Amino acid sequence: MTALLLLTHEPADRVNRMIDGWETKTRPAHIVVAYGGSENEFAAIKGKKVFVEDPRLRTNDHQREKQSYTRVLEGAVRLLADCEWDSLYLAEYDILPIVDDLFERLREHADSEKADLLGHRAWRIDDTLHAHYSNHIAEQRWLEWIAGISIRDDKNVVLSCLGCGQWWRREAVEAVIALGEPVAAYLELHLPTAAHHLGFRVRGIKNQDPFVSTNPFCGQDEASLAAKGAWLAHPFKSLWK
Repeated sequence: MTALLLLTHEPADRVNRMIDGWETKTRPAHIVVAYGGSENEFAAIKGKKVFVEDPRLRTNDHQREKQSYTRVLEGAVRLLADCEWDSLYLAEYDILPIVDDLFERLREHADSEKADLLGHRAWRIDDTLHAHYSNHIAEQRWLEWIAGISIRDDKNVVLSCLGCGQWWRREAVEAVIALGEPVAAYLELHLPTAAHHLGFRVRGIKNQDPFVSTNPFCGQDEASLAAKGAWLAHPFKSLWK
């Protein structure tokens, strides 16, 4: 059973339309909204919700300010503590769900890969010129912390995946949350790398990488993307207006 975590900062009317859209399309077991907008708008959002005050969610320069989803995940899992679920899908507000059986496809892919975390554009970046890695090796404290918690033989592995559209097995997300984040790191590195060093298996969803980008889709609608094999697409910034 997949629980859905929707992360957004948009006005409440858009958030409620987003909830309805995901509910109708994908039929998750539970929906939680993690909200990074204003408290006034938060009050008008329906259903299970958590207001995230963490300043490391509310960043401008996400990489350099080391944006974090740790409190987002922690708040959502706390709300779901008494609910029945075995996987969690984190969707940012600008993801468009395209197929009705999205969660079934993700679970089948995770099972085939024996994965505990599926992330888009997941790859190993240590000993590369990746900008996020370069930013972190300038200060060694996070890498030293990772090595200290690692059960792996190679304690230098650093993984990256996009923050949008992450699928987690329950035991993996609960273990990463339990670690906390005593040393700040950018979420696109921290989450997959911490999961890996705790012994969980991190894998990508390569057939969906063409549809998950940091650049807006122009001139493409849901039908055309579905015809090309998309399960979902990102980003659509004005999706729920």
